[in-house]
Amino acid sequence: MKMISWNIDSINAALTSDSARAQLSRGVLYKLAEEDADIVAIQETNFQPQAHRRNTKSC
Repeated sequence: MKMISWNIDSINAALTSDSARAQLSRGVLYKLAEEDADIVAIQETNFQPQAHRRNTKSC
């Protein structure tokens, strides 16, 4: 079984911004998808679902 855990600081920025840091975070998200893990745990304490719904095409 393959499990991946990532404590991301600001997934909202990763999904909605074009900063260098956001681009790196999106790269990690794509890499996580490529890893085909059985379990992927992403911890984010400040996630705002409304912001993500507006920008679903960012990632």
